[in-house]
Amino acid sequence: MQENSSAAKDEQRKLVDRVFDQLVKWLREGSDTAKNPVDWPWEVEIEESEDFKVARAFHPNAMLELQVAADYPNGLIRLVLDPLYPTKFLNNDERLKLYYSLLKMNVETGLVKAALVGDDDGVVFVADLDPKSLDKAEFNDAIEQLYLAAGAFVKAVGWEDEVSKIFMETVASLLLDKIEKGASREEIIGYLTMKLKLSHEEAERIADALFAEVKGQKGRVQMTL
Repeated sequence: MQENSSAAKDEQRKLVDRVFDQLVKWLREGSDTAKNPVDWPWEVEIEESEDFKVARAFHPNAMLELQVAADYPNGLIRLVLDPLYPTKFLNNDERLKLYYSLLKMNVETGLVKAALVGDDDGVVFVADLDPKSLDKAEFNDAIEQLYLAAGAFVKAVGWEDEVSKIFMETVASLLLDKIEKGASREEIIGYLTMKLKLSHEEAERIADALFAEVKGQKGRVQMTL
């Protein structure tokens, strides 16, 4: 009986792994002019542990980083958006009002759920997907619903400036990584002009600032574009 259970868990893990790899492949391929988010060429980094494998995906058309997790213990794929909005230090009335609205949203949205995580009770938006039936259309639909839910929340709580700051810091970190891995000045300028739609002059200014930071940095550099 125990052997059967172990074999079933192994098969479940293999299924989750296969689907996770396919999702990462879809995210990394594509075109910046594609209509659907799943068809954009996302920047993807993967982190692994015993129970989870997480792909952190970013594209300039999306204000927040998309996390795609292979949840082995539960046998599912979990998508997460984290607007980095802490609630622990809100006063009781504010917190009650916010939690009430999030609970109502959980009933109204079939796929996306709001949750609280971490020591600061930060709000995150989650979509759990069944790997047995997950296809590209369902994956795209989940991504779109997540960003719609998170975007509505950010607007409702007046968090747009903070999310914009997070976005800029993410872009800067991504470009610094590219430079550290050997990207040329021309490649960085191309990224800024094609993906962020900046003018060539602005892209040159930012590229020069990034290369100057890398040249003189000690450890990880954080900067805002």
